[in-house]
Amino acid sequence: MPRAKRAILGFCLTAAMLAGCQEQVLSEKPRNDLFGRLGGDAADRSGSSPGGSRGLDPSLLPPIRQELPTGEIILRSRTARDLMVHVQRAVTDRDRDLERELFTEQVLSAITWQEFTDRGYAPESAYDELVRRRDDVLKYFNRVGPLAENSPQVLMRSVGENIIRLQLTGLAKEGLSWTYMDMSYEGGNWRLRWFGP
Repeated sequence: MPRAKRAILGFCLTAAMLAGCQEQVLSEKPRNDLFGRLGGDAADRSGSSPGGSRGLDPSLLPPIRQELPTGEIILRSRTARDLMVHVQRAVTDRDRDLERELFTEQVLSAITWQEFTDRGYAPESAYDELVRRRDDVLKYFNRVGPLAENSPQVLMRSVGENIIRLQLTGLAKEGLSWTYMDMSYEGGNWRLRWFGP
């Protein structure tokens, strides 16, 4: 079974188990439940397929945003929810220079990076465009809600090799400029492919 299909199956099973759960806010800390384990295990962090956790306790995993003693910041996106936290912080944090660098190097997918370069734009302009469209990003995230890929109003499907689309459905997408987010699984993390109508 292709990796993207395994990932979708894992997402769907987890969503079914979490139906009816409620949360208040997005958090940057890994969670000790099925939702936090959605993105994979230690093998996944090394760049293998986006599978399930196979029993690894997520509290043992490093945080999704970690500052090393050297000052370097490492971002991890084991789930769509983690990726949304990183994008949300990137477009709302006041330290734009730091967030632009982190976004470009650790959040933006290699595919989108290359597309910007091929069109004659610096990849950093992807960050600038998201900041410019901050309201569209945040409205989309608000409609998706804190359950992210497990939200009942979100349809997940594969749109390419290791690329998943989180599409708002029904009334949830009405009045929005962006109704989906595509994410690409690269090097053990989900990266932002882009948003679309």
